[in-house]
Amino acid sequence: MAITLTTDPIMTVDDVRALTEESDVTRAAFLINAVSAQFLRYTRRIRITDSGASVGLVEYLSGLGDSYLWLHATPIISVTSIEMLSAGTVTSTLATTDYEIYADRGSLYRNGALWPGPDGERDVKVTYRAGWVVGALPGDIVAAAVQQMRWERMRLDGKVGAESVSRGGESVSLETGQILKSVRDAWSHWRILA
Repeated sequence: MAITLTTDPIMTVDDVRALTEESDVTRAAFLINAVSAQFLRYTRRIRITDSGASVGLVEYLSGLGDSYLWLHATPIISVTSIEMLSAGTVTSTLATTDYEIYADRGSLYRNGALWPGPDGERDVKVTYRAGWVVGALPGDIVAAAVQQMRWERMRLDGKVGAESVSRGGESVSLETGQILKSVRDAWSHWRILA
């Protein structure tokens, strides 16, 4: 069975093979795909790594009525355009002097004005590039990903799934959730709340 590696991997196949002692390339790709998807879902991000495309992402957002607008991918590499919308129609395009980019935080600060308030409409369209270089993600993301991949390997091998195991008179309770608590704790710093 051939498994195609995601275009947005949390780690490289070589790194996974070295850090999880997984010798099979297909299983390494499976682990990368599974954990990359878990990271995106849990953190509410739309991208992990920079795709390298000149225009990578388009987001339609609702402002919160304050000076900051939060994007769903970091670090921000560049912003191509920011358009203000009304009922889905472009009403204006902001000049680069109208906003500041806070790349690592994933936010845009609007100079001298507020982003629209939360009226239920997605009234800001941002076209931008964002994401880490593959192989250069922050250490806590990678360490937690490795831990989750090891857990996923044990699931594939049928070694986990029960809630407790006893051997030699001792009993151990096992965690059976989708993402390990320690992984959620590590990734919670990278979660986008808005």
